[in-house]
Amino acid sequence: MINIAIIDDDKTFCDDFEEQIKKIDNSYNTDCYYDINTFLESVSSYNIAIIDIMLGKDNGIDIASAITEKYPNIKIIFISVEQDFFQDVYSVNHLYFLVKPISNEQLKQALSVCCSEINKQTLYTKLGSGTTAINLNDVSYFEGILKKTIVHYVNAPKQTLNEPLKDIEKEILNTNFIRIHQSYIINLTYITQFTKTKVNIQDLEIPISRKYSQSALNGISKFLGNNLIESISSIV
Repeated sequence: MINIAIIDDDKTFCDDFEEQIKKIDNSYNTDCYYDINTFLESVSSYNIAIIDIMLGKDNGIDIASAITEKYPNIKIIFISVEQDFFQDVYSVNHLYFLVKPISNEQLKQALSVCCSEINKQTLYTKLGSGTTAINLNDVSYFEGILKKTIVHYVNAPKQTLNEPLKDIEKEILNTNFIRIHQSYIINLTYITQFTKTKVNIQDLEIPISRKYSQSALNGISKFLGNNLIESISSIV
């Protein structure tokens, strides 16, 4: 299910816009927020945030910047009555800028782009006799044990898949995951500390094997910033 937050201090517009989204696809789960503080209490629950640029005394662009810094996987759509903000929004990672009034076709296209990006972050894999969908954003790391893979979640119990780690690796290419060991594939998003021989995922220490050392450090430095490769060169 795609969870969408609409943040706009115009209650009438917000309620009408919510209905407009439902008419495009009734499977979307939508919530309206008329002030930013209420939304910020629940921001982690949403896949997409549709934010009005002018929210009373608050600036939607600044708010989106703070949100994406903490929750980089949330998809941002900016909306405004003013087309003049078109260039300002490029200071923030977003997928669409829509000028009010917003047509169904424009909205449908924007939501389609967001959903395509979200689907890239979903792993479909076998579980028992069926198939399960795993939100990769919720996974801190994968652990391979024999011919099975243990999925370690950020805020949920671990899960065992009847697939070897090498098969999982093929299915999550070009994502935020990188292999650092014969038994471990980690989510780069959750790295809190690293050296040449280990990484910390939240409070857990995971070894980097010699075989994967160079590719792991290159991948980590590219994700966190190319300048970091110099800072780790002297770390043992």
